[in-house]
Amino acid sequence: MWSWPKKNDDFMIDPSSKNIIIEYLASHKGVKKSHPFEKNIDLYTVNEQMFALINNKNPIIISLRCDKILSKFLQEKYESVMPGQKLDQDKWISIVNSGQVPIDEIKDLITLSYNIAKEIA
Repeated sequence: MWSWPKKNDDFMIDPSSKNIIIEYLASHKGVKKSHPFEKNIDLYTVNEQMFALINNKNPIIISLRCDKILSKFLQEKYESVMPGQKLDQDKWISIVNSGQVPIDEIKDLITLSYNIAKEIA
């Protein structure tokens, strides 16, 4: 099972993957980015509905809306996928960008989250 790195652990993620994720989040139509919670947390919305949160710390964690069945599957498949942190754990997942989940799969999950949020609005 994945665990948080200790302060002394050498735990650095390729910063380019964060840039890829941020660019992909912003590429969807009608997306707005804000910081209503903390400076180090970016909130992405579509039609005033949250669909993604990403921190600006290391390790990078992205939280996305997700189908309950898919969420359970992803949590069993990847140690770095967990129920949404501080969110409805039946409807959100949090992914630690450890390199375990391929970037293309993260992109697919971003699109899914975006579409779920669009349908709610």
